[in-house]
Amino acid sequence: MTVKRYWSYRDQIVEGLRDPIEDEAEALEGLDAVLRQSIGGQSVADVSVGSFLSGGIDSSTVTALYQAIAPGRVRSFTLGFAEAGFDEADFARRVAAHLGTEHTEHYVDADEALAVIPDLPTIYDEPFADSSQIPTFLVSKLARQHVKVALSGDGGDELFGGYNRYLTVARLWRYARRLPAPVRTAVGSVAATIPSTAWQGLIDLASRSERAPHLGSRVQGMFASLAGARDLDGLMAGFLDQWSGIGNPAANCDSSFGQIPCPRTSVSNSSSWRPTR
Repeated sequence: MTVKRYWSYRDQIVEGLRDPIEDEAEALEGLDAVLRQSIGGQSVADVSVGSFLSGGIDSSTVTALYQAIAPGRVRSFTLGFAEAGFDEADFARRVAAHLGTEHTEHYVDADEALAVIPDLPTIYDEPFADSSQIPTFLVSKLARQHVKVALSGDGGDELFGGYNRYLTVARLWRYARRLPAPVRTAVGSVAATIPSTAWQGLIDLASRSERAPHLGSRVQGMFASLAGARDLDGLMAGFLDQWSGIGNPAANCDSSFGQIPCPRTSVSNSSSWRPTR
């Protein structure tokens, strides 16, 4: 018996940087083929398979491609919330109608969500510091009444830069880099001492939106990162990496932004971000 590595994330990065995709049509065609291959493979099962559908880009794409290759109507599932600022059920309903899925939705109230919390340590294998674990469990519970397996759009934001933070941090650096480093450090340090509740109040006042919760702490964290950032990579690392500046607790691991991550060694990569094969 021999043990060998059949795939390397590091090799994929190196190869992609060596031969980047420069034609948008080629990129779209390649992405469509890869997604269809992935969804086709993941949907192979000897039990019933469905799809989580929030109405967003990621889950809608997965559900649409699954419906395109499925032999019959796909079972889709979504959660609704009474709070208008968080409810996406209407979007999911419209996508389901357009795709022709057999759609099921369930509206969750506060009591039902709170009742899940005591069981979370027995559900997840390790601490999972994200409130999305509650609706994920509830939509899984809903789907389990009809199917045994469900596809989801989780991971799309991470793979395709779908979070606003990626654009916001880069925009902040375009302005911040014009300041001398000592001034930048001072501004970031002072701004980081302002309580997150104060930042949240300013955000709510400026946006007049019900969909801006918890942004105050993110703004405060961004300024804290700015205080020690020397370049865009440093600012992004400080904002995204909880271990930035204090060392990752995982042995032999470097999670710095712009570097190839764990497990054994870290290789700096100063090349700019480009689409790769």
